[in-house]
Amino acid sequence: MAEVITVLANGQPFTGTFKNFEVDAGYHHAAHSFSFEVAPSAQRLQIFAPGTPLQIQFNNDVAFTGYVDRLQPTFKKLTISGRSKSQDFIDCAAIDPGGTGNFQNQSPLAIAQALAQPFGVTVATDQQLDDVESYQLVPGESGFAACEKLTRAQGLTLSGQYDGSLKLTKPGSKRHAGGLYQGQAPLKDLEGDLNWAHRHSPIIVRGQSASGTDAAALQVEATAQDASVWGGGAAPVQSAPSSSAPGFTTGRYRPLVHVEDSDIDSETAQSLADAHSQREAGEALKAHAVTYGFRDSGGTLWTPGWLVWVESERIGLCQALLIKKIKFTQKRGGAGSGKHASKGGSTAHLELVDPRAYGGTAAKGSSPPGSTASSIWNVGTPPVPFAPGSVPG
Repeated sequence: MAEVITVLANGQPFTGTFKNFEVDAGYHHAAHSFSFEVAPSAQRLQIFAPGTPLQIQFNNDVAFTGYVDRLQPTFKKLTISGRSKSQDFIDCAAIDPGGTGNFQNQSPLAIAQALAQPFGVTVATDQQLDDVESYQLVPGESGFAACEKLTRAQGLTLSGQYDGSLKLTKPGSKRHAGGLYQGQAPLKDLEGDLNWAHRHSPIIVRGQSASGTDAAALQVEATAQDASVWGGGAAPVQSAPSSSAPGFTTGRYRPLVHVEDSDIDSETAQSLADAHSQREAGEALKAHAVTYGFRDSGGTLWTPGWLVWVESERIGLCQALLIKKIKFTQKRGGAGSGKHASKGGSTAHLELVDPRAYGGTAAKGSSPPGSTASSIWNVGTPPVPFAPGSVPG
C-alpha cells in the first residue's frame, strides 16, 4: 500500500529519489518532525539549506509543515531533518506584545494566541476553556512552557497539527473509521503492553496560592485515589506473612506526593491530582500497532489524538485506544514530477494508549461471543454494537 509522497522545499517540488523517509507526529508533541536521505550534491545542499521552509504531502494530503533544521552530508548520502513551524514558539522566549507579561481574566487560548502570534503560529481549540484569573510570564519563559502549564491545569494537551499549527484539545472528539482487527487489513502487527509499575494511590498534590496568607492559601492540598491500587483510608497495617496473603491485608499502599511550583488553589490542586491518577491508569495500558499504508479504512490519515478501535484475541485486547504517536515510514521512493512512488512500501507505526492518559474516558468493550480476549483488558461493554469496519461509539 504505497503512498505518493511529495516534498516541497521553499514551495518547489523535489524531483530526486529518497531513502529511509520518516515523519513523526505525536499527540503530546507540539512539533512534528521528519527525516529522509538523498544522494549528496552541491545543488541539494542549497535546496535543503537549514532554515528552508518545507512541506510534505501524502497523496496530496498535508502531513508536515515546517522547516529544515539540519543537514548531515557524507560522501554517500545527505540526511535532511527538521521540525514543524511551531518549533519557534517552543524554543524561544515569549515576548508579551502588551509589554507587561501579565494576563488578567483571559482564557488559555487567548494567552496562547497572543504569545504565538509573533511567530506566525496559529492556535485553536475544540474545547470550552475557563478563564485564568491571573498569569505572569517568567522572564525567559517560552510561550509553549507558559501555555502548557495553563492547559495542563484544565486537563488539556497542547498538540501539534499537520499544518504546523497548535490545538488545545483532549481525546475522544474524533474517531477513525473501521478499526484494527487481528487478521484483517490494514493491521500488520500488534503488541500489547500492560504495565502497572508506575501506578500510585493515594496521589497527593501540594502547593500554595498567591492570594492570601492564611493556612488555606499557604497549605493547599488535594488527594486522588486509584481504587485499583489502593482504595483509600489510612495507611494499611501490615499483617503477618502467610502463603495466601503475604504483606498488606488490603490493596497496595503506594502514595505519591507532587509539589506544584505554580500558583494553585484547592480546586486546581484537586484537578491536578485527579488528572495525575487518570494519567497513570491510562499509561498502564498501551499497545503498538503496525499498519499497511498511512490511512484508516475510510481513507483518512492516521491522526494523533484520534481514537481507534483495536481488537485481538491473541493479544487479549478489545477497546478503543488513543493514538499517542505515529511514525510514517517509507524505505524507498522514486522520482516522478516531484512525487515519489514507493518501491519499499508505506507503513505506519502507531503508539496506542488508554484515553485516560490524556484526560479522556476509558473506552473498553466486551468481546463477541466465543472470544477468548483477556479480562485484563476487556472490561465493560462497547459504546454500541460493533463489527469489523464499523466505528464504535
